[in-house]
Amino acid sequence: MTAGYTVAMPDAPAPNPIDWQTEFERLTPRLICWAAFRLHGRPMADAEDLAQDVLCRAWLHRSRFTGGDCRAWVFQIARNVLLEHARRQRKVRRVQIAEGDTARADQLAQVSDHLTTMTRRIARSDDVQKLLQEAAALDDTDRRLLLLCGMEELPTREAAVVVGLGEEATAKRWYRLRQKLRETCDWFAA
Repeated sequence: MTAGYTVAMPDAPAPNPIDWQTEFERLTPRLICWAAFRLHGRPMADAEDLAQDVLCRAWLHRSRFTGGDCRAWVFQIARNVLLEHARRQRKVRRVQIAEGDTARADQLAQVSDHLTTMTRRIARSDDVQKLLQEAAALDDTDRRLLLLCGMEELPTREAAVVVGLGEEATAKRWYRLRQKLRETCDWFAA
């Protein structure tokens, strides 16, 4: 007869916890510029509202983040939120909270207030305003490259298809544009 024994299995390493506030602070300038580009011709307040909606959605679903590139994850949420806004033709989306879940409602209200303050502060910052001014002076192809490669981090191979240029021409053009923007927008290099 064999004696029963147990083998201790090592615990799986815990995933690195994310400091969501720091991540949101880092992503918000790009997110606001992205929203302003996508909502071209609309008031800046609409871009701020879109950015805040994206950040609220990311915060609410942060438990679904499985690791990897947080920026790509947030911008995927941003694209989905933008599509939802377009489908609703600017109807306001409210997060529905189960009846009786007042603790969660209070928590969401506090986060929403904080994100509103943060997006407004960052949207009015000199860095964001500089980038928006630089972007306004760009031709359509460069502005689309800034949006696709700079904000959404689409690979130049995929951006080339969207803008209708060859892959090598797109890569060179994006490199030159990125260098130009780094001269005036320090945070853009981050």
